[in-house]
Amino acid sequence: QLVKLIAGPKNNLTVVGDDDQSIYKFRGASLANILRFDEDYSSARKIVLTKNYRSVQKILDHAHAFIQHNNPNRLEASSEGALSKKLEAHHEGEGVIEHIHAPRIEDEVAKVVEKISDLKVEGVDWKDFAILVRSNNAGTDFAQALERHKIPFQFLALSGLYTKSVILDLLAWIRIVDDSYDSPSMYRILTQEMHSFSERLVMDLNHLARKEGRSLFQACETATTSSDFDPEDSEKLRTLIDQIEGYQKEARTRRVGELFIVIAKETGYLEWMNTLDERLKQDSFGYLQQFYERLKGFERRHEAPMLHNFLSEFKHERDAGEEGSLSVDMEDGPDTVRIMTVHAAKGLEFKYVFVVNLVNQRFPTRKKSEAIPLPEGLVAVDDTGEHVEEERRLFYVAMTRAKEGLFFTSAKDYGGARKRKISRFLNELGYEDLSSDQSVVIDLTKEGQEVVQVDELHKYPIPKQFSFTQLAAFNTCPLQYKFAHILKVPVFGKWTFSFGKSMHNTLQRFFTVWLERVVANDTDENVLPVTLEEMMEMYALNWLDDWYVNDRQREEYRAKGRESLKAFYRQTENEGATPFSIEMGFTLKLSDIVVKGRIDRIDTFEDGVEIIDYKTGTPKTAKKLSKGDKEQLLLYHLAARDVLGLAPKRLTFHYLEDNSKVHFVAKDKELIELQEKIVDRVQNIRSSSFNATPGFHCKFCDFADICSFRAK
Repeated sequence: QLVKLIAGPKNNLTVVGDDDQSIYKFRGASLANILRFDEDYSSARKIVLTKNYRSVQKILDHAHAFIQHNNPNRLEASSEGALSKKLEAHHEGEGVIEHIHAPRIEDEVAKVVEKISDLKVEGVDWKDFAILVRSNNAGTDFAQALERHKIPFQFLALSGLYTKSVILDLLAWIRIVDDSYDSPSMYRILTQEMHSFSERLVMDLNHLARKEGRSLFQACETATTSSDFDPEDSEKLRTLIDQIEGYQKEARTRRVGELFIVIAKETGYLEWMNTLDERLKQDSFGYLQQFYERLKGFERRHEAPMLHNFLSEFKHERDAGEEGSLSVDMEDGPDTVRIMTVHAAKGLEFKYVFVVNLVNQRFPTRKKSEAIPLPEGLVAVDDTGEHVEEERRLFYVAMTRAKEGLFFTSAKDYGGARKRKISRFLNELGYEDLSSDQSVVIDLTKEGQEVVQVDELHKYPIPKQFSFTQLAAFNTCPLQYKFAHILKVPVFGKWTFSFGKSMHNTLQRFFTVWLERVVANDTDENVLPVTLEEMMEMYALNWLDDWYVNDRQREEYRAKGRESLKAFYRQTENEGATPFSIEMGFTLKLSDIVVKGRIDRIDTFEDGVEIIDYKTGTPKTAKKLSKGDKEQLLLYHLAARDVLGLAPKRLTFHYLEDNSKVHFVAKDKELIELQEKIVDRVQNIRSSSFNATPGFHCKFCDFADICSFRAK
């Protein structure tokens, strides 16, 4: 109804949808919205997209025939022949569709692993394979089998962040800081590998706590002065207790996100994570970053974003059954077999797709309201039609993820007393029920059986697009690039970053309002469209309090920024130049390399344009600018010329500290050299092992504390 109000009365509205892929009813996405569109907008022009650029024709034909079982509740069926959704494949090729049936679930899993091993030939990556399950629980057996055979995989659940080991470890730390009586959290800390406390010691501490009726933290305090404990253990426990008590004091003043990173770093946990196996390390740092974003979200929503308040909210969240959503970068992710639910796979594509556990009551599932399902034959009327249609659409989505190979798998025995019938959806595709002796099952765990063992070097995900920041980081140190842009290790924020962002965001808002008023003709050419008072209000709204050393420094820089902006306003008022654009984004292609970025400001200048980049750091003179300093503006010059079709005549660094400007003109030689450097750097990134290049820059590196190669 809201869309109708917004689009009316002229009904300027464009919608894109496929009724056969409407699978999110549980989120409130109703199929009726698509089916009723004709009634609500009878004069709308319809454009039917039937060219498919993913799957081969065989897969498309089988999927189309299968979804007909949802007639008449489909757009195609209700159009009386006016609409055809039979897709035409752009790619040629035979393709393969197979049904693999096995006696037991263990055999089904083994057949899937065997088939993946057979299909993994030269030119095929592990990420070309996907195992699609109806529910997360169904993926565990396949994950364990792939792990046994050393086939790299990712179990891409939509939720479960809060149950990851790295998150549980650090949750234990922040919980014990909030409440030293939390003995389960203290136990998890004591048993963390990085502390190397013996199992015997932890048992003795538990016994002491139970004996005295005290918390485990209090038992640790007692052990620091007791002659019953080894002096070395007592000393280590004293250090741990002092650390916790120190964080308890910091928790009174630090925001929860800041405290979280402080604990992760100072306890040595980040350094310990850096010693993990490469795949586990990458996953763990990814989970850490996602949880840190959860903390930052809490900080943005709350006036008092302190630890205790967060844990209070977090407890309510966990009590409600929330496990923490997980986000996965499918494009830049590692080369692994993907295990995921069909819901999570929507919008994705893979060369080979395995749809597994295809037996009744697993796919399609029972209606959730059927707590005690009645046997077939005792129900006179089937009231589950709508549910089955939703499940059928989900199955259609699973089928259409495959580009070349589609494999359906099932088993007779999934445990329990009853044997399972194959899914009714397989029957609808033309497959018949099979007895267990109709399948040949190879047990890959037996001796003498040939199994593909994969112990290749871990391949890091290389982005398809690069930023200037990424290229600069790699040029400084490949290992720094790995920490920042592959592992994405959370780092301490810096007050310089907070100050710079406060100033930058203020200027962005200032110029945005300026241009809006110019476009609306709500300006007087003799005065700036935005008043100084308005600019100061923008500064107050965009000010970031984070990461300053103390209140004194924070207020010092708040005042310093205010004075700099006042001087900037007076300077701009005198110059009177209206910006041509602000925050102009670009995508620059160099050979097969894509570089993305955003230009602070572009002004018209004589017979071309001036490109301006604002800096909050220490001002430099033209003589002090190095080749490296110039690279950012030279990149912007290339983008303005080759992407935006502009003619840059001057490149300018504007230093906000004293509002000085440094201008220079790009030389053709410099632009050619930069293009060659970018191509060279990206090629090096693609083939790099990301070895460290220690040097003077280690002093300023965010990752020095977890890097064993840092310069001393």
